[in-house]
Amino acid sequence: MAFKMEPHWASKDGRRMIARVQPLGVRDEPDGRWREMRVFVDGTTVTLATRGFSAYSLRGTYRVAGKS
Repeated sequence: MAFKMEPHWASKDGRRMIARVQPLGVRDEPDGRWREMRVFVDGTTVTLATRGFSAYSLRGTYRVAGKS
C-alpha cells in the first residue's frame, strides 16, 4: 500500500511526526480521504498510529521501500 504524506510537525530527531496520510490506489490515484496520523520512523520500518477509530484500517507497521 502506498501513501501520500504531508508532515505537520516533526520531532528534533526526525523520527516522530504528525502527518496527513492518504492511501493511494493502483495507479497512484487517491483512494480515500486525508487522515491525520502519528508516524514513528525506526530505521527500515514506519509505524502509523491514531487516536480513536479514525483511519483504523491504515494503522500498522510498514517496511520502508525507498528514501528521497
